[in-house]
Amino acid sequence: MQNSQKVSFSGFQALIASELMVLEANKISAQTQFRLLPNWSSLNALLLISKVNEIYGVFISSADLASLTTLEDLYELIAKNLDGVK
Repeated sequence: MQNSQKVSFSGFQALIASELMVLEANKISAQTQFRLLPNWSSLNALLLISKVNEIYGVFISSADLASLTTLEDLYELIAKNLDGVK
């Protein structure tokens, strides 16, 4: 994905559901605390960082991820980086 493109929350939600093996993406929302998802682990955190970089071209450090709580927080960080805001 090029940085000029926008990321939709539904696309992001589908990515999270896929990466964390949540069978029904609609079961997670912007307010979902990703660390409370059943398949969340430090390994999945690294895999998610890698997948976000691969798909969106946005690097998220482990420190960035540690400072976030909800899927909305993570989504907003990705969206800001896509918009060129650091």
